[in-house]
Amino acid sequence: MSDYTITQICPSDKRANRLIDELLTTEGIRRDANLDYTCGMYDDDMNIIATGSCFGNTLRCMAVSHEHQGEGLMNSIVSHLIEVQFSRGNTHLFLYTKCDSARFFGNLGFYEIARINGQIVFMENKRTGFSGYLNTLEKQKEENLQIKLSIIEELKELVESPDDANKSYTEFKKLQQQWNETKLVPQAKVNELWKNYQLYVEKFYDILKLNNEFREYDFKKNLEIKNRLIEAAEKLADEEDVVSAFHQLQKLHQEFRDTGPVAKELRDEVWNRFKTASTVVNRRHQQHFEALKVLKKVKFMLI
Repeated sequence: MSDYTITQICPSDKRANRLIDELLTTEGIRRDANLDYTCGMYDDDMNIIATGSCFGNTLRCMAVSHEHQGEGLMNSIVSHLIEVQFSRGNTHLFLYTKCDSARFFGNLGFYEIARINGQIVFMENKRTGFSGYLNTLEKQKEENLQIKLSIIEELKELVESPDDANKSYTEFKKLQQQWNETKLVPQAKVNELWKNYQLYVEKFYDILKLNNEFREYDFKKNLEIKNRLIEAAEKLADEEDVVSAFHQLQKLHQEFRDTGPVAKELRDEVWNRFKTASTVVNRRHQQHFEALKVLKKVKFMLI
């Protein structure tokens, strides 16, 4: 084996990214839309003969040219990606791979979590790490639930015991920031929490009618944020990766919810525009999976 070079591939490097797309396609892999690091291995003629990518703490889109398989290049790609992840502080790693590659990654210290036969295997580099992660996540959700319930109670006190406007407003903004920084809660409590939170937020703004300077400033900033989120949601209608568009939309919905209210006369208009953009993305997502179901049925009938 020659001394092949592994280097990071920047999004602006059109040639390298074209070569990576061609390599992945040839090896039967579709490039993931969600990637935050990509590397390529060059041969002596500056052709990319192996590649791999990361997103968060996952390893993705790893492939070696069929002309160079058996030379140990995948080991080098995986080792490089693990070094990148460790440098980021990520030690618990996950990867997706084709079923026929699972044994290879098992030899590199990865353990199977789940599998869709004939399609994909989900693996991690720590035995029982995923189940432990899920348990930790559930505990964190319960802790976050208690924090958000406490915030709602404090908002309720602000509303029911109005004090000096300047002092109350400062405390209100701190509670808003704490709410936005507190993320996941049990799914069954999401809607109820949000409705109660919004109830007291809007009541607080009603109290601030006497102090329009604070109220109007917040309404203006919230409108700017929500318009940005709406525009982002509308652009998702043109996203080629339907699944990625759907997941991006969920993040936009979370931020939309966490953003305070706009002026009362604009609330319906702003929400309806966001809802319309969301409907387009959700419909494409639903149609995508309906098409997959039909395809599976057809394949089954042909067996």
